[in-house]
Amino acid sequence: MNKTLLFRIFTIAAVFLSTWAAVNGQDMNLANQYFANGEYEKAGTLFEQLLETNSGNEFVVNRYVECMINLEKYDEGEKVLKRLIKKNPNSGNL
Repeated sequence: MNKTLLFRIFTIAAVFLSTWAAVNGQDMNLANQYFANGEYEKAGTLFEQLLETNSGNEFVVNRYVECMINLEKYDEGEKVLKRLIKKNPNSGNL
């Protein structure tokens, strides 16, 4: 591979990652704002989406569980936690 092609690949990767990080950060901020406002349904939906990419993030897991508890959706919260435990069996936090 020549240097120009490698440079283009790295540039595209950098743009993609920075865009993904910005969107992910916006979702986190919005989810936290919904949570602070007591809008647990909206916050829970966003935190569940964030769990797909941040399943090891203890804050995201805890906020999602808090949303499900506030909504009295214990079965949904349990189902997601069981899925996370299966995905990360060595995680003591889960």
